[in-house]
Amino acid sequence: LDCLAAGDSARAEKLEREAIGRDAAYPLAWFGLGRALEARGESARAEQAFRRAVELAPAMTDAHVGVADALAKQDKLTQAITACDDAIKLSPDAANLHLKRASFLAREHRYDDCLRNLETAQRLAPYTHPPKVLLAVFYQQNGDTEQAKKLLREAHADLPEHPVPELFLGQFAMHDRNWEDARRFLASAASRPIPSNWPESHKKRFLILLHMERFKLAQQLKDAKLATSAVSEWIKYDPDNKQLQEMYNNLHPTGI
Repeated sequence: LDCLAAGDSARAEKLEREAIGRDAAYPLAWFGLGRALEARGESARAEQAFRRAVELAPAMTDAHVGVADALAKQDKLTQAITACDDAIKLSPDAANLHLKRASFLAREHRYDDCLRNLETAQRLAPYTHPPKVLLAVFYQQNGDTEQAKKLLREAHADLPEHPVPELFLGQFAMHDRNWEDARRFLASAASRPIPSNWPESHKKRFLILLHMERFKLAQQLKDAKLATSAVSEWIKYDPDNKQLQEMYNNLHPTGI
């Protein structure tokens, strides 16, 4: 797995095969082989490796997830959902598994079932984005922009103080070149308090995206004040971004 982290999937595959050669009944070696093959884009072979790990260790949730992901990459969505169900049986309180299942259902346009999984995920992990927002994302990915917008408006009406629906509505407004709506939605999202149950990593990702979108809007509007505000906030959460540092220095030539 260290080789995979370093981006060397070929060496990772070699090492896992050597481990299997020493002990063909070692499930973690088969799981590692699946990960290596997956990184090399060999989804069918990765699926077989993950399935072998499942055979050897039926309670290994990650192996079931590996099977599900490998199947989904082959567009075998019905089978992927079944594999995801197997993982959920082992770890019913893992919100990420319900989110994964929802993503597979959405690709099959099974939106009612998808929404139920999204609602379960939020119940298990309350910091998860509102279900209608995530469902809107899936509709957008499937090309149904109007339904996505409708769901975002509903989510905003349901949760008027939540910043996420406004961020997404702002993105759609920018895409439609509706600059005033974009300004209004993004400004409102930036003014909202961050939900208290968000973990720091969740908060950081949201704020980086929000201020990045505000900066894009400032570029479109040639609004120097908005650009300065966006970059000044953005850099707080992404201080190691060299391109961002350059933008910050250009907007703050005195270092203030």
